[in-house]
Amino acid sequence: MLFTVGDEPCLKTLPASAIREIMGTGQQTFKHTELLAEAQKKYEVFHISVLHSGQAVNADKGWKDLLGQNCLSIEDYRDVPKVIKDVVCSKFKDSFATKDLKGLDNIQMY
Repeated sequence: MLFTVGDEPCLKTLPASAIREIMGTGQQTFKHTELLAEAQKKYEVFHISVLHSGQAVNADKGWKDLLGQNCLSIEDYRDVPKVIKDVVCSKFKDSFATKDLKGLDNIQMY
């Protein structure tokens, strides 16, 4: 699983110049859908939108268009760990022997 968190809009393109600046090399501009498709080859991708302003609410729409149900919206940034725990536990609840914990839902995050 791969989680991103933020309140900024999803960039529609990543220019080759930005890739060169970050990675040291890069000759190609990528669309956001191309980058997502590559990430999805290895990960289930989620974005957590923190909706603390009107601008953040507008940005959330773009993330929802891109990721559908894998875009999770919250109003309080302090809920990020709980949201991640809930997604992970939901995904793997049948994969672990958790009788001592009475299920993954009883795992506490600190």
